[in-house]
Amino acid sequence: MNFLLIHIGNKKIKHLKYSLLSLIKTKNKNIYLVSSKIIYDQINNIKIKKKIKFIDISSIKKNKIHILFNQISNINKSWNDGFWNNTLERFFYLENISKKFKLKNIIHIENDVLIFENYQKYEKIFKKKYKIAYPLLNNDLAVPSIVYFSNSNYISKLCKFINNQFTIFSRFLNLSSKLNDMKILNKFYKKNKRIIKILPTLSNEIGKKILKKNSIFYENFLDFNCIFDAAAIGQKIDGVDRSIHQHLKKEYINPLSIFSSKDLIIKMIKRKPFLIFNNKKIKISNLHIHSKRLWKFI
Repeated sequence: MNFLLIHIGNKKIKHLKYSLLSLIKTKNKNIYLVSSKIIYDQINNIKIKKKIKFIDISSIKKNKIHILFNQISNINKSWNDGFWNNTLERFFYLENISKKFKLKNIIHIENDVLIFENYQKYEKIFKKKYKIAYPLLNNDLAVPSIVYFSNSNYISKLCKFINNQFTIFSRFLNLSSKLNDMKILNKFYKKNKRIIKILPTLSNEIGKKILKKNSIFYENFLDFNCIFDAAAIGQKIDGVDRSIHQHLKKEYINPLSIFSSKDLIIKMIKRKPFLIFNNKKIKISNLHIHSKRLWKFI
């Protein structure tokens, strides 16, 4: 497995090193950080730096499809250091690097995500059944907290789809400026169900009880015997980023989630997260810590 984390810009994100550390502590290997040298230098931990492969983002020559994205994207590039534009542009860097180094079995995680499992044990199932995979927040939004691609060709398909979305909406500037990674990835899934599988955010037992026939959120649970956090679980246990949402409380029940996390019992047992249901412990393989306080849970 190859893990890639990408940070565009020089905005300091002190939580990044804890995301990297979670991968190292769970004995995951082939960890790539793509960022500016400024961001890399801010990771003041020699042990982490010895375990990761750093790629200076300024050294990456943008290909034609990447250049086209920069030309046609009209997402606001000034708000929060260009956050919403960056969340889409990262996939173009991901494609470029994966092609350059001929990477396969690629997992991209966001910089505020903690990993609690060695994903080597999932490699066979990914290779056998999955080409692209990520979790959905609901029927209209995908949150790419964790995204799997079997090879760079599938990342290219996504990048072409992203550009097509801006081309389609180019005459409707107000609409295209509101596009984001969550909306586009969900549309990409709906157009490509043959090659995309959804990572389970609930177990079979819970999903059948609270979602009934809406099975895409749990139908692949038995492949992994664990669940993947799109956003709702991490937000429940420690809220959202207070630098942006000062008015929200520490515990946040995401109203957009397909399931309400209000009544879910989440416990950290020996420093690993579990969902407790009917006295059963269900492993949570990752936590999307939107609050950015990753150090609390590693």
